[in-house]
Amino acid sequence: MNGDAKPTNEEEKTDTVPVNQPTAEELRQKRLERLAALEASTAASNADVASAPTPPPVQRPPPANQVKAITPAPIEHGNHGPSPQLSNAPDLTKRKSSTRRDPLHNALQQILGVTLTESHAGPTFVYVATDSDTINSDNLSEVLYLRLLVDDPTYSSALEYLFAVYQRVRTESSGLNDADRLVVQSVQEQCINYSVTCLLEPEMFPSKVTPLEAFDALVRSPNASTSSYLEALAAGLEAQGGNAAVGRVGGPILQKLVSEVFLGSQSILAVESWSSPIQTIGSLVRIKGFATVFTNIPGFLLTPPLNGRRLQDATALGILLRFSTDAPDPAIKDLFANITKRSSRVDVNKSVESLRSKLSLLHNIVTDIFRSLLKGGAHSKTRTIQWLEQAMVVNVEGSKENPNPALVSTAGMLINLNVVLLRLCGPFLPPSTKHALIDATFWKCCSSPLFPQDTTKLVAPSSSSEQQQPAPPSAALASFNFITQCFFLTLRAVHIGPVATIGKYMRLLRQLSYMQNHMDDDPRGRAQFEMLAATKMIIDAKLLQPELLHDLVRFALLSANVTCRLCLSPNGNAVALAGLDLLPLVTPADALLVPSVPEHVVEDILSIMLFVARFAPDELKSFEFGDFLTMALIFLSSPQLIRSPHLRAKMSECLFEMCLPSHESEDRPTAAIPSAVAVLVQSKLAQQHLAPSLLALYGDVEQTGFYEKLEHRWESQSPQWLSLDEAVREQKQSLLAEKERTVTSSLQLANETIHMMSYLTSEIQAPFLTAELEDRLVGMLNSVLVKLAGPRGLDLKVTNPEVYKFRPKVMLREIVETILHFSQYESFQLAVATNGLYDASVYRKCAGILQRTQVVDAAKVAAFDSFAQTVEDLFKSNTQDEAMLGDIPDEFMDPLLWQLMKEPVTLPSGYVVDRATITQHLMNDASDPFTRSPLTVDQLVPNAALKAQIQAWVAAQHK
Repeated sequence: MNGDAKPTNEEEKTDTVPVNQPTAEELRQKRLERLAALEASTAASNADVASAPTPPPVQRPPPANQVKAITPAPIEHGNHGPSPQLSNAPDLTKRKSSTRRDPLHNALQQILGVTLTESHAGPTFVYVATDSDTINSDNLSEVLYLRLLVDDPTYSSALEYLFAVYQRVRTESSGLNDADRLVVQSVQEQCINYSVTCLLEPEMFPSKVTPLEAFDALVRSPNASTSSYLEALAAGLEAQGGNAAVGRVGGPILQKLVSEVFLGSQSILAVESWSSPIQTIGSLVRIKGFATVFTNIPGFLLTPPLNGRRLQDATALGILLRFSTDAPDPAIKDLFANITKRSSRVDVNKSVESLRSKLSLLHNIVTDIFRSLLKGGAHSKTRTIQWLEQAMVVNVEGSKENPNPALVSTAGMLINLNVVLLRLCGPFLPPSTKHALIDATFWKCCSSPLFPQDTTKLVAPSSSSEQQQPAPPSAALASFNFITQCFFLTLRAVHIGPVATIGKYMRLLRQLSYMQNHMDDDPRGRAQFEMLAATKMIIDAKLLQPELLHDLVRFALLSANVTCRLCLSPNGNAVALAGLDLLPLVTPADALLVPSVPEHVVEDILSIMLFVARFAPDELKSFEFGDFLTMALIFLSSPQLIRSPHLRAKMSECLFEMCLPSHESEDRPTAAIPSAVAVLVQSKLAQQHLAPSLLALYGDVEQTGFYEKLEHRWESQSPQWLSLDEAVREQKQSLLAEKERTVTSSLQLANETIHMMSYLTSEIQAPFLTAELEDRLVGMLNSVLVKLAGPRGLDLKVTNPEVYKFRPKVMLREIVETILHFSQYESFQLAVATNGLYDASVYRKCAGILQRTQVVDAAKVAAFDSFAQTVEDLFKSNTQDEAMLGDIPDEFMDPLLWQLMKEPVTLPSGYVVDRATITQHLMNDASDPFTRSPLTVDQLVPNAALKAQIQAWVAAQHK
């Protein structure tokens, strides 16, 4: 400007252009001149910077290589007038005065909080002396720089002032023309550049607090401008000194915030203690630069010793996730104190909802942190996935029934982690089709210890495949796409988190049931019951969260889909399940990925579905269960793909809980899931394969003794409490209670089995009339009839039979209905008459009971009476035939059942048995009963010669 005439307002509006970027050397020289002028004891009035004597050496000038990086926003560089001064500026009366104030000047004055007129200085505007009476694009950078040199009590630091200026740009830029608005907006860029200078060169500007303290205060008081300011600041820091510069500023703040969370209250109820620092961490890591810094702070990844407890207490993410209802907080226990004495459940529900609301707040904040870290660049994403993998590996103890609490993270922390992972899986969970990107070869190729090598697999590899000794897996978890990584991390997390807690919850319910029945016998039991009831409600708060259950079901259904792919494709590729019609599958397990899959993957799916169906069935009503039904049908019909009959039995239990309408079971408290029933009814696969698969399953579980249950009892052995006689009495009572539970469980099973048999045979009879099933069915029916109506039927009188689920009339009715379903078949009539348990008097007595009790209508009573008479006639005829045969040659007798063979077959071992006998045996055990070598039905060779001899001998005996 140097004395040149100032342009008019019109010229200003026309000629104002965006600020040009000066060179680094120009800015460096300019700053040195300013510092020299400020340090001079006296200044010549109206002295020009160019003619000023050479200043003494500046003690703290920034090096040239640093000045370049921290250059403030550019200003238009040209021939500048006299150097602006502070309060000791030269006499301004000689300066050309102007009263003109254009909109740009007014806006910049409000934004910067400065005035160029000394008489206007006050609390709002700080006086800055320059050789101009307006603020414009020419002197904007100078004015801002001079303002930063003022020690203003209004702001504790230059950084605080710069952020305030940054914010005011948003409100003061309205009403300006485009050119002026560009100048105003350039203030934000200059604020960022000067903020970088403040943080990296703290001695440059006066401040009452350290720059890091100022930055700490800034990030803890967020507003609408904080996010954009921090993002621009991180970019400026990175441009100056790379990640190291960002870490120099952000690292100490993030470590301090994590320390505050760690040292504060561990109670989930203390929201005011933990929410603020965690939210501040979340606001910082949304910015990529700070996300990288967070994943590099000391203690982000776990260092030895490696265990779940240290992961929770010694890593940043573990500390953020550890808040739950597990903490030993008396306030949480007080929420459920004297729970059995409360007048209504409303208070209890309010307490549960209070806990859930605080857990939900934590889940929302921490989930956002994980999302930010995964989106914060390659380094941040890699480190976060490494921590997740580490969390699964060090918590392997969590899958045990009674884990060591010193080695495993708390159940609450693991559930919190599951909530986060399930939400991360949300974008590819059904109905999304992105799950097709899941790479199922992970099971065979991944070298990650995510799933321990000693985990039981779905099916054992054959001896031939073991001899091949495939190359060990070599692919790291990081080599798979993110969807695959996220799916398998969540798959493992569900096993050690919610599923493990479900097992603990079910054991707690059994213990509560036992104690409730014995509370009156021991006053001390009530206090124990109160404690356990409170524990149950605390677990309810975290485990029965509707959102968690909903996400668990979604993930379980996706897992079912992936499991189906493993059974249908050699590489587990996505396949169409809707048109599947190839059951049972004949592909050998060794040709698939199934031998590499842990057994708990399928068991976890079933555990989740069973738990939700029993305790929160409404959460299932919005889902489609086609993939789940397909998985169940594949494993039920193709047992070569799954070694455990227990898992197949659990599948049938799931189908029962989800699909059986409420009127089909007097014990079921809720109706069936409509969508599950619809899928089952409409499925052609289910119509063709479900019934025979379930029948085969019943044979398998009968062989393995599946229904023997382990009972867990709590015993007190303190001799100070009980005398020996009382101990013996309690032991007997405990044994009796155990027997009562066993009887109740067995009767419930019997009720459902008999009902299912009656229901199935009402429409389907042919499969039950095969040689291998008919005799077994008849034996079961005769056995129940003899127990209900036989000589010892009176011994079955029970006090309060409904307590034990004993319903003899219902049993009798359904057994009779089942018999009537087959009454017209001659083979069935003969099988009843020749069965060893047949007793004509029992059938006659049974007909009388039916007529007296009217549990069936008169037509069925008449039909049963007619059937009983027909069978009795056959029994007499068969008895005469046996007497006529006399002593049967040993070579004609079946060696297993010692009865006359009708269709002899030769086994590979050379033994000869009746076909019906050996096929019954093979249903339970696919081995030769004599040599224990493997045996299948197609290996049986008909012995036509022996059959002809038997027939000839029988004919001769009848003559």
